Amino acid sequence: MDCLSISLDAIDNNEKKGLFKDSPVSVLESKISEVDEIEALDLVPESKVSTGETLINFEKGNKLERIDLSRQLLQLGSLKRVETALRSSSFSGLRGLVLSHAGVTDLQAVSLCSAMKENKTLVTVDLSWNRIGNTGAKCFAGFLRNNSVLQTLYLFGNRIGDEGAKALASSLTQNSRLLTLDISDNNEISPKGCRFFADALRKNRTLRTIRIENIR
Repeated sequence: MDCLSISLDAIDNNEKKGLFKDSPVSVLESKISEVDEIEALDLVPESKVSTGETLINFEKGNKLERIDLSRQLLQLGSLKRVETALRSSSFSGLRGLVLSHAGVTDLQAVSLCSAMKENKTLVTVDLSWNRIGNTGAKCFAGFLRNNSVLQTLYLFGNRIGDEGAKALASSLTQNSRLLTLDISDNNEISPKGCRFFADALRKNRTLRTIRIENIR
């Protein structure tokens, strides 16, 4: 299986120099068409290419296992395309989603979580260093209560407080699949929030790693 890794910044720079007659999206599509099976799509940051447009343009027949849109400031249209991918049977092999440093807000997290509830393949989700607060944390807590697939969830570096910590901790008492949870660097979580997790871990027998560092 091939792994396609393309520097979209390089494509943009070459376009500026007049080396490409086609748009960055067209160049990416031509590269994708040359690969029978794509294992990972990793888009470097600060590209002019719409990540959502890129996703939808090659969903047919691919066997993508990981989508990494780190440091891509997701706009509403792009996020909707990601959600479409999560719901699509064309992405039945998708195992990992990385949206670190993507500016994901509470509202976007709620929308994304709704799509994740319909996905039965994701085992790793990285939403670190975003703008997710208690509202988003509560949504993910509801997701974890009924999910039997996801094994790793990274929520560190967000804006989650004690209220969100309580919801996430409560979900762990009903989840028997998650192996790793990282909510470090959420400065709104106090020692009280940590105690919620301590109580939850008395009932959870499957979680192997939980990181709650650099809180207030």
